[in-house]
Amino acid sequence: MTLSTENSAVSRAPSKKSRRLARTALLCDCALCICALLGSWALDGHPPLFAFVGFMLLCFFCNGLLFGNFSARAMEPVGHIAGVASAVIGSVSGSLALVLGTLFGRAYDGTVLPLIAGFTACGLLAFVVTELAERRAGQESYGATTEITDVARQASNAAET
Repeated sequence: MTLSTENSAVSRAPSKKSRRLARTALLCDCALCICALLGSWALDGHPPLFAFVGFMLLCFFCNGLLFGNFSARAMEPVGHIAGVASAVIGSVSGSLALVLGTLFGRAYDGTVLPLIAGFTACGLLAFVVTELAERRAGQESYGATTEITDVARQASNAAET
């Protein structure tokens, strides 16, 4: 019994609803972070606890929506080796989190401003990178990705026979 990559969920491109959900969550996260940064700055970096906890709750909710959608989108072109791709994505994101977390932690000054400023900077950077990638993907129409996937399918079919 063999597995067909043509019918697998990983080889199919995410729907437009998934892309819209990820974009909306990212925009909400950016807007939320900007509002929290301005509010915390106005309060000298010491917002009320309930406001900070509310911010963190909403921020992590948006991030939860983003991680699943962006991981699926990152594995679109490499569905035939999804396990390896997932491991690489996890390693890269963990390493990046280590570096950025260290930078934000070293900036701690007794207030929440460095944390919220870091969340805001990362959110805005993610938004810019996502928009640029979407425009580039729209222009290229995944031509190279289709060729790579076709070569992988041919190799898989040759190995089965």
